[in-house]
Amino acid sequence: MCYDYPALRHAVQPDQLSGWSMWRYAPLLPVSDSTYFPPLHVGWTPLIAA
Repeated sequence: MCYDYPALRHAVQPDQLSGWSMWRYAPLLPVSDSTYFPPLHVGWTPLIAA
């Protein structure tokens, strides 16, 4: 897969990528059905020192 970075620069605004979820990258991903995202907060799992 190759990204067209100049086209992405116009298609995606920086504020769309500011969330704390992996779904902030949804506009950049090759997802066939983007109408449903799991209700769980996915991604950015905190690391806790053992």
